[in-house]
Amino acid sequence: MDAIPSNRPTASDICNKLTVWNTILNNNSTEDKNESTILKAFQSADMIIPTLSTELPICPKDKLTNTSRLSISLASSLASDIIELARLKSPLGYFV
Repeated sequence: MDAIPSNRPTASDICNKLTVWNTILNNNSTEDKNESTILKAFQSADMIIPTLSTELPICPKDKLTNTSRLSISLASSLASDIIELARLKSPLGYFV
């Protein structure tokens, strides 16, 4: 895609191009070398697509975020902060 929006194709241009490709594929015939290249590219893709995997890999749980370990870490940090505050009592007996 071009970084300059005015150099990008319009929706109408894209629609026209897709219509031409659809006509080439539905007729299964071509009028020139360019159309022949397009037809061969789609036929080649049709042969490859069934061989591609559509399964997502299974990730072990340890690869995912361990929220229980994160919770323990946060709780421990909070407890340390509370203990530190308790040590910093003001002369009035209140937490600073």
